[in-house]
Amino acid sequence: PKKAVAIWTHPKDTRALWEFCEPGSAADPRLAAGWSARSWREDHSLHIERTAHVSVLFERLEDAEGLYVDALGGRLLHSEEIAGEKRSAFYAIGEETVVEAVQPLSAETAEGRDLAANGEGVHGIVFATADLTGAAAFLETKSQRLERRTNDAFWINREDAFGLTVGFTNRRVPNDERP
Repeated sequence: PKKAVAIWTHPKDTRALWEFCEPGSAADPRLAAGWSARSWREDHSLHIERTAHVSVLFERLEDAEGLYVDALGGRLLHSEEIAGEKRSAFYAIGEETVVEAVQPLSAETAEGRDLAANGEGVHGIVFATADLTGAAAFLETKSQRLERRTNDAFWINREDAFGLTVGFTNRRVPNDERP
């Protein structure tokens, strides 16, 4: 049998994690006949509906459009600014992916600290949950420290998440048409 070949880019080099592989070589369970996310939504205590978005840090937010619209054929869903914290632009890429391009406005925010320490690249992942309060309660029973809580989101302490930035939200990005 022929060995599958795949190449991955480093997020610092491409502001995204890209995988280039031969068609059919990826073993993605979501592509199997009959696969459903129903058990994650309905049976698991986190009630994960989907990935809400992947956050990617930029020195200049304007640089994101060339990558996500021009190179990848995505479309801008929404832009926003949280005064003194960050500017964001949310891009739909393909059928299932939303990327939040982030330009930190303060070195004191989680995004600002990450940009200063690691440069441009993938910052974190946020999952959409049908039950934000229940997801938080479940994670706390697993000794996960939660931080940066807002009315519609929270993040797991990075030490508890093996250095990853992982969040949960019940917020819908404006113009995001995914179910």
